[in-house]
Amino acid sequence: MGTDLNTNPDFIMSVSSLESGWFGDHAKDLQNLFGLTNKGGPDISFVGRGGVQGSADYWAGKIGPYVKNTQMMPDFLQGLKKEGYNANPAYYGSVG
Repeated sequence: MGTDLNTNPDFIMSVSSLESGWFGDHAKDLQNLFGLTNKGGPDISFVGRGGVQGSADYWAGKIGPYVKNTQMMPDFLQGLKKEGYNANPAYYGSVG
């Protein structure tokens, strides 16, 4: 995914690790690498929707365009903000 988006895969993994609780049991049950929700509502389950790869593809398609070609963490975080990834301003300090 990092290669496809021309961004540092560590940036992507930092979001995934934070959001999924290091792919904890709840995220595993949902096969949701990024803790994705329905606009802050219930978590999205990717069971029967491509599983873990489906969650990665969803993130790359929905969020990826906003972080594409970012080489520095502040630019990556700015892309997440533009997408509206998280409404809490403190969130961005916890990722980077």
